[in-house]
Amino acid sequence: MAQIKLTVQGLNKLIANYEKRANALNARQLVVLATAAVHAQADKLAPVDEGHLKRSLTPSVDGDKNVAEGAVSTNVEYAAYQ
Repeated sequence: MAQIKLTVQGLNKLIANYEKRANALNARQLVVLATAAVHAQADKLAPVDEGHLKRSLTPSVDGDKNVAEGAVSTNVEYAAYQ
């Protein structure tokens, strides 16, 4: 599987916004919100020819209220080159 390095612009602003909510939300809820934001940005930036790449973007969140991890992935082989 190809490894992809992604740079997210505005991540510090996103984190600052979520830090304000951190007292009211647990880790999983924060990661769900952040993953949704990354998924929306990836969806916006995905090139569209037939739309297969855009439709294949899949957000996922694992973990509990104390520790959580989010990801946006695809099974499209050419995604790393887009």
